[in-house]
Amino acid sequence: MAQNWESTADLTDRTDPDRAVSYSDAVTHAPTPRSDPADELRAVALRLFVETSYAGASLQQIADAAGYSKSSVLYHFASKEALLESVLSPAVEKIERLLHDSVDRLSDESKREAFVEEFIDFLLEYRFEAHIIINQGQSLAGIPTIERAREYIARLAVSFDSEIPSISQRIRLGVGLAGAAYVLVTAAVVGNIDDEVDEVRSALIEVVSELVVPSRVVGHPAPAELAEAPAAPAAPFLPASPNLTA
Repeated sequence: MAQNWESTADLTDRTDPDRAVSYSDAVTHAPTPRSDPADELRAVALRLFVETSYAGASLQQIADAAGYSKSSVLYHFASKEALLESVLSPAVEKIERLLHDSVDRLSDESKREAFVEEFIDFLLEYRFEAHIIINQGQSLAGIPTIERAREYIARLAVSFDSEIPSISQRIRLGVGLAGAAYVLVTAAVVGNIDDEVDEVRSALIEVVSELVVPSRVVGHPAPAELAEAPAAPAAPFLPASPNLTA
């Protein structure tokens, strides 16, 4: 026997009589399906971890902002740390791929331009994640994903020191790459660059390229001569974790 859908369907929100709907309304105005809950929770958590810090954002706040219950959050992520790990993992995996041969690429004039573009594109795509790693990295020490990111950055600094003997070039690289990171990490908090992202991207690529590509200046040694300069401590690759949200 065919079911009587009008009699069996619950067409009324019992918590709010004013939201009662007819069967025809339920059919013709069906709600748009939500996206994957885990993706929604990650997006909301990322925003709150930047705006209020990891320590300042509770699971209940994340659940409320995403429109889910706290139990729903814990269904998808066993803890707040697990949620942070899931939020940051794609960015950290990209950092590993981007940095593993970065010194070789920066030392090769034919590859340097492509590396700079990839680096800027990475920062544009993952500027919120970079904000957490750079500004909250020390307070989040011990969390595996954070430790991986810090290890990659430390390893790069060592490579700069051992493989780029020119003090001048190390300073150029440090200022250029760290400066780009600082600009975009700050933008993640104080402003929205989405409406002018193409202009920002072009400007950053131009400025960073000018810094990392050595040029011959009258009265100054050429790059080949600079390469013979004595080694000195490497310029820092990323800012020393300033607290931009304080």
